[in-house]
Amino acid sequence: MGVKTGKGWNLPIIVLVDIYIIWVVTSIAGLAISPIEGELKTIFPGSTELEIQLITTMPSLACIPFVFIGGALGTKFNNLWIINISCLLFFAAGCLFFIADSMWELIALSVVAGIGAGALSPLSVTVLSNIFTGKYKTRQFGITSALLNAVLMLAVIVTGYMAEVHWRLPFLWYLLPILPVILSPWLKKYIVEPTKQDKEKAKQKVKFNFAKECNVRALVKYCIFYGFITFALVSTSLFIPFMLQTYGFKSGVAGDLTSVVYFGIMLSGFLLNPILNILKKTTFDMILLGMCVGFFLMVISKDPIVIGCGIFIGAFFYGVGQPYAYNLCTNISTPVASSLTMAWLIIMNSVGMLLCPVVVSWAKAIFHTKLDPSFPYYFMLILSIIAWIGVLIRRLYYLKKKPKYAFVFGRGRVAINTLTADEQAYVFANPGEAFDLSSFEKPQMATATAAAPAADSTTATPTATTSKPDNTTTPPSAT
Repeated sequence: MGVKTGKGWNLPIIVLVDIYIIWVVTSIAGLAISPIEGELKTIFPGSTELEIQLITTMPSLACIPFVFIGGALGTKFNNLWIINISCLLFFAAGCLFFIADSMWELIALSVVAGIGAGALSPLSVTVLSNIFTGKYKTRQFGITSALLNAVLMLAVIVTGYMAEVHWRLPFLWYLLPILPVILSPWLKKYIVEPTKQDKEKAKQKVKFNFAKECNVRALVKYCIFYGFITFALVSTSLFIPFMLQTYGFKSGVAGDLTSVVYFGIMLSGFLLNPILNILKKTTFDMILLGMCVGFFLMVISKDPIVIGCGIFIGAFFYGVGQPYAYNLCTNISTPVASSLTMAWLIIMNSVGMLLCPVVVSWAKAIFHTKLDPSFPYYFMLILSIIAWIGVLIRRLYYLKKKPKYAFVFGRGRVAINTLTADEQAYVFANPGEAFDLSSFEKPQMATATAAAPAADSTTATPTATTSKPDNTTTPPSAT
């Protein structure tokens, strides 16, 4: 029993559940604060509006540097230890929230929770991408995105009722990080630790160089794409209450339409593989086109149903783009560089969320539209159209253009005409952002060894780890 990984063995359900919980933990920092924002001034008399805003924003701000720190640590140290320490740090903050009795303590604990979530984020993606491969990995990224948004949708509803009973009860969500620690013995043997990879590289006398282990150009492209679609989608939940209030609707309608965001992302996550099979090479521009359609529907009518349809379409295509970007980024770096690669991509989520209100505020001031509640969506529509046209033109330009360069793991960006005939044939037959050409080097090494009678026979033995041919529940790294 288990889930197919694409590597010839099955992953036990308990380990998969553990990975799903880790993903949820990375996104719940700040969740418990949202339902009690309006009550904090009463709970803590004398607290300022700035202090309340700090409680809600500090987890996201703390995540930014510690996503990089977690990613960097993941390339050098035991990943399981980092996961457990991050979860314990988050759990400890969750426990202390139940006895905190001042505003500065809540702010400090929010920072600690953000640190734990930030350090955990790149490792959550790395663990999943190292276990699964091919269509199974793509499917799992879709499922994790869908489950995460389903949990968040339910959590937003549940925490509101919990806060009505007692304002501290929502912090029960912050105790969830203890579960990955408890389940870590089952996860342990499925994590490929960087220390083992470093030893293999040491034998080959190769030093770790991020620019040679990761296609930085592709990473920048994916980061810009993911950052933009996040920046655009955040406006949906951020400004929709103000627009609906101007249209004469109550807050309940705003809450219903905000929940449509989570539903749209969740639905596309479960359907990710079929959607990608349909979109294929047009995925990037179709995602942006879908978001354009969503924003268009949001500005042409004041009917909540039409606005809701627009929100759903935009969120649905965002739900395709998020796991798609995650999946692509796992293919442009070697395992030893994957945690740092994912750190760069993950940070774009926080960057997009933080930039959205600032940029929209600047745009309102420049265009003198501060009193127009629908301006944020006109603004996002224009930006999405520009982005869609840009991506479409770029795709059509490179459609029939033969590449002159290729990124090769361990060598960096190289001219294709410098590769061997076999390597060139492989690159043209398998278009992608990065290539592992070690399979062509090993036969050459074996031939050279056979031609030298005095050479030691053991030098011709490849150092690559082989995978099991049968469907067992034990991964190759555990045998």
